[in-house]
Amino acid sequence: MGWYRITRIVSPRGKPIKSFVPDTGLPSVRTLIEYKFVESAEDAKRVSDEILADTRGYVSKEWDKFIYVVYEARRVKRETEWEQLLRISGIGDNTRIIVISGEEPKRKGKNQAQTRLGGK
Repeated sequence: MGWYRITRIVSPRGKPIKSFVPDTGLPSVRTLIEYKFVESAEDAKRVSDEILADTRGYVSKEWDKFIYVVYEARRVKRETEWEQLLRISGIGDNTRIIVISGEEPKRKGKNQAQTRLGGK
């Protein structure tokens, strides 16, 4: 099966729910990496739910750090919003989110756009 082992996901009562095969990982630093793709606000909600479910249930002796790489085809959330999701949900500092975006979010109001472009 390669360098990684299947990680079990368990319910709060300690019973296995399903097996998990990570997208990739770095065994030397005990870090699993999961990739997520987002095209819309609905996708962002689904991915948020998946991340929270995953971080609540991972049980493994081999892995103790998690990185989620979220690719947004168009910017849906800022990276700080994704990070805030983890922190307000009580997810520890052993979990990080990296956001790669195809484009920046649209700003509301002409003044913000003009300020960004150096206008008055």
